[in-house]
Amino acid sequence: MEYIEGQNVKEYMTSYNNKIPMDKIKEVTRNVLKGLIYLHENGIIHRDLKPENILINEEQEILKLVDFGISTKVKFLFDCKIIG
Repeated sequence: MEYIEGQNVKEYMTSYNNKIPMDKIKEVTRNVLKGLIYLHENGIIHRDLKPENILINEEQEILKLVDFGISTKVKFLFDCKIIG
């Protein structure tokens, strides 16, 4: 298992006193959605997505989805396409 030096999104939110700048919210949301699109394109459903299962490195450049303990692989999944 890979070690990530940083924190999860819940800790990240707490460090900002739950007042994260809008540009950071957009960046984190965009990266989470990119990760979910990748998983869904490969037939994987996470099923336990929450702030504690999203890690951000100290430089806030890399975001990782973790804890796939209850994830599932499906044979058929709708097409995920990014619009715009």
